Amino acid sequence: MMTKTTQASSHPSTTLISTMTRVPTMSKNKNNWEIQGMILDSPPLPSSPLPSSPLPSSLPLTPHPPTLANFPILTWSYTRSLLRSTPPPHHYSSLTLTHTMHDYINSYNPQMRSYPQMTLVYSSMIQENTSRDEPLAPPIVIVPDSITTTGTATTTTPTPTTPPWEFYYTNEMLLGRSVPPPSRANLTGCNCLLGQCHLNKSHCTCYLNQQSFTSPYGITGFMYHPTTHSLKSNGLPVFECNSLCGCDERCLNRVVGRGRKIPIMIQKTRRKGWGVFACCFIPKGTFIGIYSGELLGHEESEERAIKYDEFGRTYLFDIDWWYINQQLDSNQQPKTQTQNTNTSHSHSHSHSRRPSKYTVDAYHAGNFTRFLNHSCDPNSALTPVYIDIDDIERPLLTVFSKRAIEPGEEITFSYSGDPDFDDEDEGEEGEGEEGEEGEGEGEGGEEGEEKGKGKSKSKKGDARVHVDCECGAKNCKGTIWRLE
Repeated sequence: MMTKTTQASSHPSTTLISTMTRVPTMSKNKNNWEIQGMILDSPPLPSSPLPSSPLPSSLPLTPHPPTLANFPILTWSYTRSLLRSTPPPHHYSSLTLTHTMHDYINSYNPQMRSYPQMTLVYSSMIQENTSRDEPLAPPIVIVPDSITTTGTATTTTPTPTTPPWEFYYTNEMLLGRSVPPPSRANLTGCNCLLGQCHLNKSHCTCYLNQQSFTSPYGITGFMYHPTTHSLKSNGLPVFECNSLCGCDERCLNRVVGRGRKIPIMIQKTRRKGWGVFACCFIPKGTFIGIYSGELLGHEESEERAIKYDEFGRTYLFDIDWWYINQQLDSNQQPKTQTQNTNTSHSHSHSHSRRPSKYTVDAYHAGNFTRFLNHSCDPNSALTPVYIDIDDIERPLLTVFSKRAIEPGEEITFSYSGDPDFDDEDEGEEGEGEEGEEGEGEGEGGEEGEEKGKGKSKSKKGDARVHVDCECGAKNCKGTIWRLE
């Protein structure tokens, strides 16, 4: 069972801050904060040290627009070069995470926190925090604990009516102190027009880039079906069209980038805490959500793993998909999509295993996906997706359905990799997916169907966070994250 708790809150996002100086202001008769030329009424509230090297040294120079009679001309070529020279929108966790609202709610007495109206407050908080990136997404329904039905039993406990107020709700990846800003300097962008990428196979750079990864595994074309927009196979890397592409929102290779389209509900289960349930029928291969949180560097994630083990809970997911190690082995500098000359597509574990460079932590920040419970027979899986990033080691962790999910059915995924292939992998290796420094088994990394791909994710932690499994599946292994 995966215990879920965190700390964080809502606070207006702020751009990257490298230096801060205090300057007097006569109008307000008090000191304000000047941050890279911007004046703020109050200082930011960092929860960790600010990044020491916020901007990459290799960032391209900002281009100058073409002119006509000394007037600037806005062209797509210039716009693309401008986008390429500037990093995508991003926020650092040290400047975004606060817990003012959460402390206020948690200061209420237990009876007040159990009021049914608190579900409306929780839903409003979710809607406010996601209005920027998913303004048209279906609502997330919060089902109070007092009316929760788990299929076999109905609980009547009056509290709580909402999940714990202890994490900052966001769909974004908030950067840790040692993580550089995302870059588009070497990002591949196609020149297709009017969403016709699937009809321009011989010239679409996004199509050719996707094929370089997936054609050896029998996947033809983009990773999405042209009619249903459903994912063809879990576990293989997906390269969606991005902000540098000439195609529009009608492009068939834009699914995750368009946001969540299905309604879901969060409700209490009888034995597994809060869980995520389908509000409607979800076809196979449907995009459900992004596993969001803080993106940490290796050293910071190791520090947090030790602390979380003391608490007996963790949300750390290493980004160590099988193809990343293959890229690092086959190319000295494989971090750009334009360099994906994947010469070795074997899914064996003969490649040397490196510590993951990045880890996702949903403890202090995240969205509804942090409430997804484990199942040894899951109906969804994680898949790496790249959109506005040129670093092969920084995909988004996205959740897609592995099979059709009925209304009211709990949405689950495997914390220990895809059970369809784990037994085969463990038989070949003999020791599962333990890390080099006593890390747990591979967790959450979902492999593609009928591809035999290796484990793709690792869970940091020790036996203190390994508990009995309560999934109830016929093939239940009995434990989660058990170290052998």
